[in-house]
This record gives sequence, C-alpha cells and structure tokens, in this order.
Amino acid sequence: MQQISQDLHKSTYTETTIIPSCCYEVFIDFLLEHTQGAVEETILHESGESLAQFKCYPREHLALVSPAQAIIIRSMHDPLETPLYAYALDSGEAKSTASIESTKPALDSGVQDSCSISSQNLIQALESLAHTLSQRLDIPVGFAYRIETKRNEDWIALYQQSISPLECANYYIRASWHPPLETLQCAPESSTLDSPALASCRDFRPKHEIIINPALAFGSGHHASTFMCIEMLSHMDLRGKHCLDVGCGSGILGIIISKQGGIVEACDVDELAVIETRKNFVQNATPLHKIWHGSIDSRPKSQESASLDSTSMSQSPLDSNIIKPHTPESPIAYDLVCANIVADVLACMHHDLLHVLKPNGILLLSGILESKLAWILQIFGDMRMLEQHHKDEWVSLKLARIP
Repeated sequence: MQQISQDLHKSTYTETTIIPSCCYEVFIDFLLEHTQGAVEETILHESGESLAQFKCYPREHLALVSPAQAIIIRSMHDPLETPLYAYALDSGEAKSTASIESTKPALDSGVQDSCSISSQNLIQALESLAHTLSQRLDIPVGFAYRIETKRNEDWIALYQQSISPLECANYYIRASWHPPLETLQCAPESSTLDSPALASCRDFRPKHEIIINPALAFGSGHHASTFMCIEMLSHMDLRGKHCLDVGCGSGILGIIISKQGGIVEACDVDELAVIETRKNFVQNATPLHKIWHGSIDSRPKSQESASLDSTSMSQSPLDSNIIKPHTPESPIAYDLVCANIVADVLACMHHDLLHVLKPNGILLLSGILESKLAWILQIFGDMRMLEQHHKDEWVSLKLARIP
C-alpha cells in the first residue's frame, strides 16, 4: 500500500505495448504470472509510420501489419531496467517459484528457470520466452514492443473540470466543486477564477442557483431534453400549484418547479433516482412534498408518505426509507405534470398522464426524438398544443388537458 501511495504522486509512468507474432495467449499468461498485475488486450490500428516506432525481436523475421493484436502494460517501472520480481513485490505478493515450464505445457523443458527470469527486466524476459517457444514449437516466435512515457494525470480532477456549469433561463446549475454564483458575479473583470461560466455570469444574472453533482440518475441540465424543460418551467408561475415530476431522475426539474413556487411530488421506477432526488432536494434546501418509488399509479396515501421539506428533512436523506410501490389510493389531480422520459414510455403512459391532470392542467413532455414526434402528437392528439420546442435532435411539448 505504501508503494501504491508513492506511485500516485509520481508524475509519469511507462506504457509498454507488446505485439506477439504468435502464441498470443502464452504471452498473456506469462505477463500475468510474472508481473502479478493487470494487462490490457487491444487491437492496434496504427499507420506505417507508427509501426516503425516499434522495436522487434528477433529483427530478421518479424514483419508488423495493422491491425495487430496487442498487449499493454502500464507501470511505474522501467521495462528496460527493473527486474520482474519488483513488479510482484509491488503487488504485495511473493514471486511464484513456478518455472516458465509450468506456465505453459509447451515450455516443459525451458531454457531458464523462474529465478533467472525474475532477475531479468521485462523485455529480456519476453525475449527469453520467445526464444524458448521457438525451440519447443520449432517455429519462429517473436514480438514487437514500444515503450512510451505517459503523464500520470489526476483523472478525478480532469473529470470534474469536464462538468461545466450551466446557465438556462433564470438558473445557474453547477456541481458542488465549481464556484458559487455569488462568487462569480462579484468577481472583478481581472479575476482568474477557473470557470467557463465566469464571463457570461457578469452580464447574465440568474436568480437561482442549483447544485447537482453528476450521478447515475439522469438529469444535470446539459442534455437538450432537460434544458428545454428548464426553459419552459422558468416562464411559468407555479405558486401554489400542485405539480408532479414523473421519472424524476436527479430531481433537477422538481427542484426548479419548487423554486417557481410549485408544491412538488415526484416518482421514479428507479430506486437510485429516488435516493438522488431526495439528496438533491436537501442539498438545495428545497421543499419536496412527497416522493415514491414507482410510477404514477403507485402514489402512496398521504398518511403513509414521508413528507420532506427544507426544515424537517434529516441531515442524511439516505437514512429515510424510500416509499415502495403498493396499492394506490384514489387518483389526485395535478395542475402540472412534467415527464422527461423517452417517447416509447410516454406513449405507454398517455392514459395515466391524462388521468391525473386537472381540466386545463399543463403537461410537459420531453425526451422525444424528432423521428418520433409525429407518432407522439397523434397519441396525445386529445390534448391542446401550447408550445413545441426543438433542440439538437430532441423535441419538448407543452400541452393542456381539454376540459
């Protein structure tokens, strides 16, 4: 563990790419046995110029062609200097005393035992393996290799940098590791704050900030279908309106509905989405009236629901029990229902969505590919079209229930 910790602080590592001429599986087994580490199998599609960077053993008969079946080993060790036993020591395991012969039956009378192999560096050991295979199989066996020095990146930091803040209508949506809106708006023109949203935030002043950390549950606002829903919701006065977010995902749309004044209920058939939604409502100090695991027809009775709001929520929303699907109560009517799912599911839910809406109630549909728009419009033809929005290849609809 100490060695691993030290390795994480090194700025570079070596990447060794190996292309065996034959006996590919034997090379794989050999590397796994003698390095005690993970190897990557891949197919290389290299140009002639790139293949020229490979060194070959033996030189006289090995011709490289693309594509080629290759093995990649990444390590902090120098494959031309470090003995093989050092690889095994890093893995926390003692080097096996099994000989090369025990790795593959074809090596039943190998030239060198494992002790001498372990004292060789990686390339030397592979040369010994190829030589032994050539003798035992009576065919020429060789390999090509390329050694590259790579930068040891902080992949977590790179991932976090790739999740940029989002501005949509009156909302600034960011992950928790990005600067808050107040910091950006107050920053002087000469500020060097590392945020792609900094410049525009000085001119564009969103009213609300929402924190959503990317997770498995869908909904950060970056997808076109979610973005269009946010735009539509931001222009709606929902004060005192009863609203339902169907397929809530991360809860981002429910949070926006709440910030627009709505009384929010939410549901999702994915239990993870229910957990994420509750967590994100807490993180944004936003009231959530009711949430359940299941679809519209699984809505729990009021006395069985775990009502959540910004003042009564526990510090850890994950400790609360998720409401499970059970015998539904009599339908309740909503002023607004938002369903950002996919066209096929929306089509199947047509009756349920219509059934829970009040007369003149609003239905927001999103997640519809343009190729399926005509089909969805036909299915929801019993409603009045109010708005239709297009972004990239996606469509969002604002419909009203006809009294």
